Amino acid sequence: MAYRSILTLSLAHEYYGSDAIPLQVRPADAPAFDKAGLLIRQRGNIVQVLADDAEAHPDTLSLDVLAQTPDVFVVTKGADWRNVLMFDLSLDTEALTLEPDEAQDKLPQHRAERLARLNFAMAHDAARSFDLSFEAVEALWAYHVTGGQNIEDLEVVDPKARVSFSAQGQVILPNGQQAFVIRSDVPVPARARPDQKFTLQRPSAFGPETLVPVLPAAGISFKPIEEEQGGAARLQSDIYVSLW
Repeated sequence: MAYRSILTLSLAHEYYGSDAIPLQVRPADAPAFDKAGLLIRQRGNIVQVLADDAEAHPDTLSLDVLAQTPDVFVVTKGADWRNVLMFDLSLDTEALTLEPDEAQDKLPQHRAERLARLNFAMAHDAARSFDLSFEAVEALWAYHVTGGQNIEDLEVVDPKARVSFSAQGQVILPNGQQAFVIRSDVPVPARARPDQKFTLQRPSAFGPETLVPVLPAAGISFKPIEEEQGGAARLQSDIYVSLW
């Protein structure tokens, strides 16, 4: 028995970069998939569907994209994950960046597991290649500085001058400690390996005094914050820095 590839699906995700993405692709209807004599093989971010050379494959191929870790839902820009986004992909569609507004339909799910269902139109005389990509969420980076003296004089600086920061004032942490918050003016895209290297410094008569040459990067414990004057909610990642 010989098999041929009828679909090659390439996965990409902004957050994970070139690393293996914790996604798994499965047939939406496993019994029908098996009955049609199809096989699915996934190696890293490449998925292949194979068909028996002696059999005609179906006109439509439906695959579910599942998250293997809950973090995928946290870092993926997209939708209300109580629903599975469904996309109908015609023969002339070669790529898709997951956008909720472009979904043809939605399927309810009882627990967050699937991100999307892809319904591929299949030709009998040619294999398909398809690129599926996911965008990462963006969040404001909020440094909470504790300890030290004159912390309200501190500044967070981007040596590459790509991200600016503004003081947000004092807050009381859950443990009762007082912290001074310095937050990015714009959201920063989440990355598994952030390339941002921000510096904590204090201005002085002899030039900036560096206190922390490279501040820690943001994690993925995001919280929604509301903008002033009734603006839309955005995400914020809190980062804690102690000075002694």
